[in-house]
Amino acid sequence: MGLPSRLALDAIHAYQIPTTERAGLLRLDVNEHPCGPDPQVMQAMLAALSPEQVATYPLYAPWHAVAEGYFGVTPGQVTCTAGGDDAIKAIVEAFLLPEKVLLQLSPTFDMFAHWARLYGNPIAEVRHRADFSIDEGAWLRALDAAGDRLGMVALVSPNNPTGALASAQLIEQTLQRTTAPVILDETYGEFAQSHATRLLDTYSNLLIVRSFSKVHGLAGLRVGAVLAQAPVVADLRKVLNPYNVARPAIAASIAIMERPQLTAKWVADVKYVRAEFVEFLRLHHIAVGPQHANFVLAQLGEGAARITSALADQGILVRDRSGSHPDLQGWVRIAIGTAAQMARVQRALAPLLS
Repeated sequence: MGLPSRLALDAIHAYQIPTTERAGLLRLDVNEHPCGPDPQVMQAMLAALSPEQVATYPLYAPWHAVAEGYFGVTPGQVTCTAGGDDAIKAIVEAFLLPEKVLLQLSPTFDMFAHWARLYGNPIAEVRHRADFSIDEGAWLRALDAAGDRLGMVALVSPNNPTGALASAQLIEQTLQRTTAPVILDETYGEFAQSHATRLLDTYSNLLIVRSFSKVHGLAGLRVGAVLAQAPVVADLRKVLNPYNVARPAIAASIAIMERPQLTAKWVADVKYVRAEFVEFLRLHHIAVGPQHANFVLAQLGEGAARITSALADQGILVRDRSGSHPDLQGWVRIAIGTAAQMARVQRALAPLLS
């Protein structure tokens, strides 16, 4: 028997993470950067690991100064977090009122509902269209129907795991129709060149989550950001741990923000290779989902588990989403790597698809 808790611990299961080391394998299963950051970024991180630096609590003022310029926000409108997950947790803790409804897409990233259920909040979901695009009419109707019961809106764009992109019009219509906090998760936004920072000064209920885990290759360091109006950020910092991001993560993410050309080059490479991989799948008569992120959702039908296992035997990790949602049966999510890495994937996949 466990200890009593004010949280609804019985309402959720612990998030499952890998139990074996994945480094050294072709990691296309959780949308990480398959190569890691540029050597310049690694040098900056290592410089933050001197004995004295390790023994000293992190300093965040330099990070905030660089981040304001990188994200294009004014002073006080950004704070660092230990990855996007830390941001989502803090936002839910701070701003989702008791018994109010969380509205989200279905399927979408698990952590919004995870934290809402933990605090006992009900979830309302809007299913996608048959092609995985967002049903904007259904979304707006659900938003209106929730009325005063609505406590928070979570919108991931591009969405994970479907890859669907929320239009700029839908995002603004959402903000116009509610005063409840609206979390816009832009973890994959660089790949779609889709960001909503221009709306921050207009809408006090908008909170944008950004991550350095995917496009920037810092998943192992855990660093992200929340963008919002300054009073909202100030309140959020009361919930976040005071020293929530370690010095190496601060140093590496500053180095990335100071070198935007590195990110732009990687995004361009991913988009080019993604198009080639989608063409390969279509030549093999494989249906694919929307292509707005650094992954492709491929319909492998009854062979999904077999193909996923066969690729793993060859050191290639992809993620079979069957069983995670009723609409994802037979769908396998494959992150996009370098041209050479995806050529390897095609060579391994071709005989499995014939």
